[in-house]
Amino acid sequence: MAHTDTLRDAYAAFKAGDLNGVLSALDPDIEWRVPTALPQGGDFHGHDGVIAYFGRLAQTLEAPEVDVEAVLEDGDRVVVLGRVTARNTAYPFVHSWQFEGARAIRFAEYVDAPVTIPLPA
Repeated sequence: MAHTDTLRDAYAAFKAGDLNGVLSALDPDIEWRVPTALPQGGDFHGHDGVIAYFGRLAQTLEAPEVDVEAVLEDGDRVVVLGRVTARNTAYPFVHSWQFEGARAIRFAEYVDAPVTIPLPA
C-alpha cells in the first residue's frame, strides 16, 4: 500500500472516531510534534503519546474535523495540506510525515501562528 493510501485511511479513521485505525498507521515509537502555539501542542512519543495528544485535542477543540486538501508523496516523505475546523476555531495546516516501511515514524504539524482558539467553557 502506498503511504498516501495509508494516510488517507488514517485521516478517514480519525473522522470516524476510530483511534485504533489511526494508530495502525503509526509505528509504536512514533515521534509526534505539534507546535506549542496551539493549546494542544507539544512533543509526544509512541502510541501512548499520540493517545494523550488526541485527549488534549478533544479538550481544546469542539467537534474537530480535519479536511484533507492535498497529499503529496516523495519516497518515504508525505506532506498533507488541509484545514482543521471546529465550533471554536478553524485554521489551515501542513502535516509532514516520515515513513519507515509501512508505518509512520515521525509526524510534525505546521500552522500559521498565532492561531487563536477560544477554549470551551
